[in-house]
Amino acid sequence: MTTEKLMREWLIYRFGDRLKARTYSRYSEMINLHIIPALGERDAEGLGRRDIIAFLAGEKKHGNKRNGGGLSASSINTMLCVLKLAFDYACEMEYTENNPCAGIKRTGTDSRRVEAFSTGEQIAVEKAVEASGDIRLHGIVLCLYTGLRIGELLGLTWEDVDLENGIITVNKTVYRGKDEAGRGCLVVDRPKTKASNRLIPLPDYVIRMLEEDLRRTGSRFVIPGKGGERMPVRTYQHLFRRLTERADVPRKGFHALRHTFATRAVESGMDIRTLADNRSFGTHMCFCGNPGTGKTEVARLLSRILYEAGVLPEGKLTETDAHGLIGKFVGETAVKTEAKINEAMGGVLFIDEAYSLVSASAVNGAGYGDEAIAVLLKYMEDYRGRFCVIFAGYPAETERMISSNPGLKSRIQFRLDFPDYSEAELREIAVRFAGKAGYEMDDSVCDRISGITEYLRGSPDFANARTVRNILDQVILNQNLRTEDCPEDNRIILQDVEDYISEQGIMQKNDPGRRAGFF
Repeated sequence: MTTEKLMREWLIYRFGDRLKARTYSRYSEMINLHIIPALGERDAEGLGRRDIIAFLAGEKKHGNKRNGGGLSASSINTMLCVLKLAFDYACEMEYTENNPCAGIKRTGTDSRRVEAFSTGEQIAVEKAVEASGDIRLHGIVLCLYTGLRIGELLGLTWEDVDLENGIITVNKTVYRGKDEAGRGCLVVDRPKTKASNRLIPLPDYVIRMLEEDLRRTGSRFVIPGKGGERMPVRTYQHLFRRLTERADVPRKGFHALRHTFATRAVESGMDIRTLADNRSFGTHMCFCGNPGTGKTEVARLLSRILYEAGVLPEGKLTETDAHGLIGKFVGETAVKTEAKINEAMGGVLFIDEAYSLVSASAVNGAGYGDEAIAVLLKYMEDYRGRFCVIFAGYPAETERMISSNPGLKSRIQFRLDFPDYSEAELREIAVRFAGKAGYEMDDSVCDRISGITEYLRGSPDFANARTVRNILDQVILNQNLRTEDCPEDNRIILQDVEDYISEQGIMQKNDPGRRAGFF
């Protein structure tokens, strides 16, 4: 098999559907412009380490197709990565026996320093934006106060902006790519990393600015281009460059806005670097609370906070429970636990009903739960600062699990208690659930639903907000059946709730004091 055939097979059939469009395009360009011309006709099995090293050295010296100069260290390292992955695939498919890239070290990265704007320069930039009267330039202010990348900024639509709550949702990015004919075009893709999908709070000043922009613009894009269409990346970079000239500040790249945001955050007291660089800083936690008290939701928010603060490399949350860690035979538990840890590495591993790990050992007598805990303890210690483990469950059971293992207790730095919601809080949750679903309830309906939740509070299966949601789901179903001929009616009435009570057989005179298997 030739190297060209290998590279094309690897790219198309193995990774074509898994890579971001931008990454796929970059890999494809690198293969077609650099690897295939130099190595394409060579037998893949005949390539050795010296061949790869010589090829990379040549590209580093004169691989730039535009000017005949050398490629950057970043490009060389990416090229090495592509070759290594392709030959890993070749070994897996038994096309070759050895990977010629094995053992080849990455080259040192180029030192490129992106400087932030000083406070005075930032003020000058903001004044220049205000003086321009161009709402397109408000994106520069938005980046200064949120840390958005240029692609994320130009990807924003008004559907991504919650002005009422002051939150922006980042879920896509825009970049300049090429179409099938090789012509330049705008490409909309998912953000740079999984952690780049995030919620960003907005200062009041920026909210007022965007409210005015929304009234003035007729475009669905927050930063509109010509004719209200999406703003091209290069065009906006040009606008930014002209603005800095008018503001009489040193010329900097657009990414300086993101660095400026981070710099101001640190100056305001957000000690990001200390947390990020302190390898002894542990984040492992214990969440104690009954079902439906918000443990999982808080864990999701916390994963993003730890990432944004620089404490963890990624803002992802990996959820599991004892069943996701414990195997059915000897040796399987360690493998399953390590696999789940590796999946969560960089972010947060959330273990629900963690106390089941202890009960699993007690029941099967094989120590499978103890084996999972032992693996967790090792990784919690060896990879401090690389990931966070949150043990969650009922307060008494979780406390008993932690107290029974000194090693586990010593590695958990924080404990958060999640008390049951009060009657007033559950009532408010019901109102919000209904409102979010597009339904209205008057006080009499709210009072009746509150009565149901309080009646069920003593039940073993009572689950706080989850119980409220389950009740509302059924009540809304009754409402939909009642208003089948009048779908525009969004009111929930007492009859909808009474029908639910009757259907579930609760709060009746002959009710034995337990639910009828609904929750």
